[in-house]
Amino acid sequence: MRQVREILRMKHEAGLPVREIVRRTGIPRRTVRELLERCAARGLGWPIAPEDSEAELEGLMFKEAGAEGGGRRRHAPDRRP
Repeated sequence: MRQVREILRMKHEAGLPVREIVRRTGIPRRTVRELLERCAARGLGWPIAPEDSEAELEGLMFKEAGAEGGGRRRHAPDRRP
């Protein structure tokens, strides 16, 4: 996800509800909610320093997944007839 900064801006600066952020970005509601929860848990709000890249922000949001070596688990598709 490369829209961390924009989601935070819409939530904190524009004061938009999650439903409107979902409509404008096309990102699923659960994903937007989880991102906002992760930001709050890490003390990230708005504004974000301009020198912080999207990759750095993403790293802050998902660092524990990478530290465990797993990240999101992907399941093989069910190939039953």
